[in-house]
Amino acid sequence: MEKRFTLALVLSLLVLFLYQQFILGPKQAARRELLEAERAKQEAAAAEENPGGDAGDPEPAADQADERPNKVDPATVSRTVLENDRLRLTFSDLGAVLEEAEVKDFHSVAGADDRLKLLSPSPVGLNAMRLDDARNADLALGSSLWKLKSADARSVTYELSVSWTIKNKPMAYALTKSFRLPEGNASYLEVEVGGAYVEGGGDFLSRQFNLLVTGGVFQERGADTINGPRSAIYPFEDDVEVLMVGSVEADTKDEDILDVFRTGEVLGVKRSVGSGNRYVADLGSYLGAYFVLDEEFPPVTAAVSVLRQNAKHRVHERTDGGGAGPRTCTVLNFQVPLLRDKTSTWKSLLYLGPIDDDALRARLSGRLNESELEAVGEVYDDQLGWARPIGRFILSILRWLHGVVGNWGWAIVLLTLCVRIVLFPVNRKSQAAMLVYNEKMSRLKPKLDALKKKHEGDQRKFAEEQMKLMREHGLGLPLGGCLPIFLQIPIFFGLFSALRSSIDLRQAPWWWVNDLSQPDHLVTFAQAVPNPMSICGMCCPMPAPPITGFHLLPILMMIAWVVNSMLMPRPETSNPQMDQQRKMMMFMPIIFGVFMYSYAAGLSLYWFTSSLFGIVESRVIKKIWPVNKTA
Repeated sequence: MEKRFTLALVLSLLVLFLYQQFILGPKQAARRELLEAERAKQEAAAAEENPGGDAGDPEPAADQADERPNKVDPATVSRTVLENDRLRLTFSDLGAVLEEAEVKDFHSVAGADDRLKLLSPSPVGLNAMRLDDARNADLALGSSLWKLKSADARSVTYELSVSWTIKNKPMAYALTKSFRLPEGNASYLEVEVGGAYVEGGGDFLSRQFNLLVTGGVFQERGADTINGPRSAIYPFEDDVEVLMVGSVEADTKDEDILDVFRTGEVLGVKRSVGSGNRYVADLGSYLGAYFVLDEEFPPVTAAVSVLRQNAKHRVHERTDGGGAGPRTCTVLNFQVPLLRDKTSTWKSLLYLGPIDDDALRARLSGRLNESELEAVGEVYDDQLGWARPIGRFILSILRWLHGVVGNWGWAIVLLTLCVRIVLFPVNRKSQAAMLVYNEKMSRLKPKLDALKKKHEGDQRKFAEEQMKLMREHGLGLPLGGCLPIFLQIPIFFGLFSALRSSIDLRQAPWWWVNDLSQPDHLVTFAQAVPNPMSICGMCCPMPAPPITGFHLLPILMMIAWVVNSMLMPRPETSNPQMDQQRKMMMFMPIIFGVFMYSYAAGLSLYWFTSSLFGIVESRVIKKIWPVNKTA
C-alpha cells in the first residue's frame, strides 16, 4: 500500500515536471517565434507602404535643434483628481500621465480602512499612459508640462504643441490626451489620444510613438505563495501570451527602460499585436491594469520589460502592504500618419481592478462584446494554472458554501467534509479489505513464523518464501489502500489554484488567521529564514519561499496527519520491505508540512481538517458502524 502511494506521488510530480518542461516550455517558445515572425512581417509591410520624404523619414540628429526643456520645477506641476465609487485617479500635467490609481473595493492590509494603491507615482517618471516620440527623444513629450485644456468632475484633457527643425525647416505637430472616468461603480478609464500635423512639408507627418501602459502594478506581500508579477499581451487572432518577470529575456534597469523613450529602441521581450480588438495588461497577484485598444487604434508592437524602481509602494511614510521585488511593465510602439490641421484620435480603455474572470465580466459588461470578454478572461486561466478546470469547480463550490456560512475558512472546512463524505465508501471499502487481509494473515501466522525461524539468517530468502506462501493462499495487499489520499490530490491542487488567484479569498479571515491566501503568521520573525525545501529548486520547478514567521496551521496539519496514519489499519506482516516503506511513510507528513509551511493557510486548513475527519472516521464511525471482517 505505502509503496504504491509513494510511487503514485513520485509519478504525479514527475508528470507535472515533464509537462512544464517539455510541453509548456516548447509551446511558449514556438508561440514566441511565431509572433516575432509576424511582427517582422508587419514592420516590413509598413516600411514598404510608408511614402518617402522629410515627413516620413527619421530626423538626422545633427540637424535637430535641441529644444528639450530643462528639469521641471516640482512646484509648477499641477494635479487633477477624478473619483467615482470604485476608483480614485490622480493625473499630472507633467507628461499628462495617470500618476496614481487607488481602488476602493480592496484594502492593502486586512482590516485597514485605507484604499489600495494599484498604481503609485514613479520617481523617474515611469507613470501610466506616458507618451513619447520614438523618432525624436529630444522632444521629451513624457517629461514636458502639458497644458490643461479642460477638466471637470468626470474628465480631464491635456494638450501639447511640439516643434523642431530639420535642415532649417520648421516642423510641428499638436497632441491631446483625454481621460474620462464614468460615474458610479465603473472600474475603467476611457482614454483618447489625438494628434494633428501643424507645420512642415507634405500633407501628413508620419510619427512613431511609445506609450507606457503602467509602471508596474501593486504586488501582494508574500507573493511567492501566489502569482508573481507578470504582463499579458493578446492578439485576438492568437492565444494570450502571459510573461512573468522570470521569463522576460532582458532583465533591464529603470534607466534602460527610460531609453525606450529616448532612443525608440524597445527593450525586453517584443510581441507583435495585430490590428483589430486586442489588449495588453500589467498584472499583480489578484489585481491588474488592462489596456483594451479600440478597433481603430493603429497596429502596435508590445514589449515587456522588468521594472525595479517601483518595487515597493510608499505613501506618507508607510507601506501599503505591497511586496518588494521587480515588476513587469509593457510599452506599446505604434506608427501613425498625422494629418494636416485635422486631429486624428485613437481610443482605448484602461481597466483597473480584479483579474478574476467573473469580476472582469461583471465590470466590463456593456463595454466589451462576448468574444472580447472571453479573450480578456483568458488571463485568469493562466492565473489558475494547469489545474484550471478543477480550480474553477472548487471555486464554484466554495462560493456556494460561503453563501451558506458567510466565512471562507468555514467554507473550506465544509468543502473538506463534503470530500470526506464522498470518499467515505472508498475509505470504508479500503478499511474492510485491510481487516479481511489481516484476518487471513493471522491464520497464516504459524506458517510464517516457521519460515522466519527456518531462514533466520537469510532475510532475502525469507522474503521470497513468504511471498510464495502468500501467493499460494491467494493473498496480496488489498487494492485501494492509498486511493482515498490519491483522489484528494486533484482537490488539493484545485484549492491551491483558487487560493492564489481568486479575489474572493484575498484577505479572507478565519479564526486566528488574517488571510487564508497567505501563511498564518502567529509570530513574525525579524529576519527571514531560508526554506529547507529550497534545495529541491535544482530539480523541481516549484518555488520554496523563505520562512518569515511561526505558522501554526502547518504544524497542526502534520500532527493530525501523523495521528491519522497511526490509526489506519495496517497489514500484519513482517516483510522487511513493507516495514521500511511504512517507516518512510511516517516522514511524509513532515516533508509535506515543511513544503507547505510558507504557502497559503487555506491549504493547510484543508489538509488539517481532512486529517481530523479521518481520525473521527477511524475511531468513532467504526464503533457505531463496525466493519465486517468477513466482507
